[in-house]
Amino acid sequence: MLAAAEADTTDEASRAFIGRIGKELALVIDELRDLAHGVHPGVLSQVGLAEAVRTMAGRYTVAIDVDLPPGRFGEDCELTAYYVIAESITNAIKHARASRIAVQGARRDGWLLVTISDDGQGGASPAAGLGISGILDRVRGIGGEAELDSPPGQGTKIRVRIPC
Repeated sequence: MLAAAEADTTDEASRAFIGRIGKELALVIDELRDLAHGVHPGVLSQVGLAEAVRTMAGRYTVAIDVDLPPGRFGEDCELTAYYVIAESITNAIKHARASRIAVQGARRDGWLLVTISDDGQGGASPAAGLGISGILDRVRGIGGEAELDSPPGQGTKIRVRIPC
């Protein structure tokens, strides 16, 4: 239907906008298929965590700064970090209406430390829905630690410590 709308529209700006919607929708559908089948994103296996997150961040219109350590981590570590970051970004955009998100990480003593922070409205809570509680459960489920700091009106910061 989007392709038909794009073809029928004579306004060039509208055509470009409709085309962009179609491309972004295709990316979302691909990601949903990966999630639904329990298959981790192919880009993660190909290029590692830092580049996979940069690729993901590039799909959004919100400014997302990514500063993750280079190199590879164990599969469970990378996969957990990727999904934690993806869910955190989704929550920041969808629920907190963030205009800027930062993803920072470091490798220390066999652990991957990741902080995802945003300038959204704050007030996030594990009790509010499955997103935050899913993040915390996923990290704790592999022996990691997770912390949420989200005062109302002051953005959200999620810190995770994932064993590698």
